[in-house]
Amino acid sequence: MNVKRITALALALVMTLLLAACGSKTVVNDDGTKTEQTERGVKVTQTAAKAVQTEKYETADFSMTIPKGWTVTTGGTNIYHSIRVSDPNEPLNQMFVLLKADVLLHSQAGKDAWQQNYNMGDTQAALFAKAAVLDNPSTEGFFQNILTVYCICIGGGACLFGICLPPV
Repeated sequence: MNVKRITALALALVMTLLLAACGSKTVVNDDGTKTEQTERGVKVTQTAAKAVQTEKYETADFSMTIPKGWTVTTGGTNIYHSIRVSDPNEPLNQMFVLLKADVLLHSQAGKDAWQQNYNMGDTQAALFAKAAVLDNPSTEGFFQNILTVYCICIGGGACLFGICLPPV
């Protein structure tokens, strides 16, 4: 009877060791990502986006959750207020909010009409005469015209402090 017990315990111990050996080894990298080394030599590395930690940014006017270590710059006033959140280590990583982007026209014919009004002496039509035409009325269409919109906002008096766009 003792031989059966010892054999059963030995088998249970061997099975436990075999199951423990099937696991993986996790290493935390310098950038905070984790690399998992499996038994078969396959490395699985967590992306930096998945590893990012966030923190609450708060002012008297608003609060938002941003990636930890990123900086916030703001500018403008009232409806022309802009907010930029950027990664100081990688300047191309940024988010921004522009509350009002003056003005976007639906067609070249509309822009031409505003230009005609301006040419006839209507100085208030100047902003519309310079406006971007959104041929593709979508988010993609907006960002295809972002440099024109940005220049118009600056020309219209909007202070877009801190918003830097990569060259296109």
